[in-house]
Amino acid sequence: MRRIITALAVALLAACGGAPAPVAPTAPTPAASTKPDDGSGFAQSEFKPYRSDRFGVIVPLPDRAAWSIVDRDDQHGGWMVATHPPTGTVVRVRRFEETTLVGRRECELRAQFAGELPKQEALDEGRYTTLVDEPLHRPKGWDGRRWVAFEPMPGGRLAGHVVLVSGHQRICLVVHVRTEVKGDTEAEGLADRLELFSSRVVGAVSVDRAKEPEPLLPSPKAP
Repeated sequence: MRRIITALAVALLAACGGAPAPVAPTAPTPAASTKPDDGSGFAQSEFKPYRSDRFGVIVPLPDRAAWSIVDRDDQHGGWMVATHPPTGTVVRVRRFEETTLVGRRECELRAQFAGELPKQEALDEGRYTTLVDEPLHRPKGWDGRRWVAFEPMPGGRLAGHVVLVSGHQRICLVVHVRTEVKGDTEAEGLADRLELFSSRVVGAVSVDRAKEPEPLLPSPKAP
């Protein structure tokens, strides 16, 4: 998945309008660099799973203790929303019960309608630059698609997106990771973060049995 760094670098270079100026060769430096290889903000963080009882979806999260998670039917439109304030990363998860058999395409339309996956016109307008767009059978046995992209934001900021849209029988699953950095100077850190969430979070989502819906209270009888 290191291809995301390469794809992001190429996309940003193209946006700047040209190739970089040639750099004169220098002698190799024997001392190792002190800069960490992982600029994601989650370097060496332990991954721990969070299970949504409502959806029966298990999402592994790095630095689990630092996440604030809201997982209620009556908040955020019913989405499970996990927020990591230190990195400005948000993970949104929703499982939709459908009335007909669905696959990837039907669930893409569901995700677009929910505003979690951009429509084709937004892509045509150049609002997003796609880094990865590929089939992904995740959770195991599901018909899914993984989309990784970035978009320029006001003030020079960059927002990155990792979206998983999957269908199985009569269920659509949507997982959307959104994260931001201050600008081009932090692009490599953004790419590291997108790689991490693409492979180790979205790429490791699993499902089991969802919690049964709460029974509706009986209507009061007329006197």
